[in-house]
Amino acid sequence: MSPDNIPLEIEADISALTLDNRISIGDLTLPAGATTLVPENISVAAAVISRVAQTVAEEDELEAAEGEEGEEGEGSEGEGGADAEGSGADAENE
Repeated sequence: MSPDNIPLEIEADISALTLDNRISIGDLTLPAGATTLVPENISVAAAVISRVAQTVAEEDELEAAEGEEGEEGEGSEGEGGADAEGSGADAENE
């Protein structure tokens, strides 16, 4: 294979890739005339979850739970706040 025949890219469908699976060289469909110099069992893609992504997801869940609790409490305060503002406006008009 000459350098002119080396593919610029090789596409692989990862839509079914789960955390337990990997895509190896042998799973790829190489263009006509292309070969590899590495064993077919070498992994080229794997699905993993990083600690950062896991931490962010957990923080998002906590914020969502706190937000739901806060919304319930804010409704009562919001009504009281409106009354307080209204009485302040009435006091200014008198």
